[in-house]
Amino acid sequence: MVNYSYFASFLVFLAHPTIVFAQDINDRVLEDSSGDETYPSQSLTLRLDITPTIGGDLTEARGDRLEDAVAVSALALKYAVKLGPFVSFEANTGVKWTSDFEADDDDSSSSALFLDGQFTWTRGCRTLNPFAKIAVEQGRDDFIGSNKADTATFSTGANVAIYDKKLCGRNLTNFEKAQLSSFALSVTPTFERVESSDPFSERWTPRLTVKASKNIVEGLKASGSFDYQYRIYDLVAQGSDKQHVFRGDAGLDFAKLVFGDDSLVDTLKLGVSWTVTDIEGTGILQDKSKLVFTPGIGFSTKLF
Repeated sequence: MVNYSYFASFLVFLAHPTIVFAQDINDRVLEDSSGDETYPSQSLTLRLDITPTIGGDLTEARGDRLEDAVAVSALALKYAVKLGPFVSFEANTGVKWTSDFEADDDDSSSSALFLDGQFTWTRGCRTLNPFAKIAVEQGRDDFIGSNKADTATFSTGANVAIYDKKLCGRNLTNFEKAQLSSFALSVTPTFERVESSDPFSERWTPRLTVKASKNIVEGLKASGSFDYQYRIYDLVAQGSDKQHVFRGDAGLDFAKLVFGDDSLVDTLKLGVSWTVTDIEGTGILQDKSKLVFTPGIGFSTKLF
């Protein structure tokens, strides 16, 4: 069962910023952000992401609740506030849904309402920034249909993010720094607890996530990520209760090359993704996902 008493012992957070693809540093944005900061400093962004898969089914990255997806889409409001020089808060809320267009497949179209957020102790650039997080998700059939499993993920950890030196100390969110930097590297060790109305999903999970992106030419960026999870389940139907989950992806983003700097389109990528699960005691690797092509497009507009 989802134990909401954890809300009192964990602060709201988002595990790590998404590294997106962009061109070289925009001097005008840096000039606008270089003055004296006033607190609280706030922003609100509306974002839409559409990520189909080609060549196989891909499990949803945050917990196996949106399975057998051919297209994963998400519409979200992203709120960020700097409460002071060392404390920041980011939150996301919205809906995500999958669409299965395989006529010979089972109907696995589904959706989820989500709310997550993050309190971060921002100690500075290129150093450990501890955080606490909660992510709540209500699974639904079809598009906002009948209720399925409810899931809450509570986490704590620390993030090390490396950007261009010119961006250190600027009045920018981590998301904006990753967009503007010609090179970005993020390393995030995390310890997670998953509570769910589905008892077979409840688990403890030490986790390590690494993300990187780099400009190739003006307007074109390459990126890659690696995610390792050691899942320790409370309850299993049979076999081992411990699993090693490996996820990775790599791709190129053409958004700035095709649409320029001021477009609503901030992501236009082509990539590949893979997932492998090793269940302890079986002696074999069991593929959770085949290697698939993952094109994607993302739109965003800053409301304030």
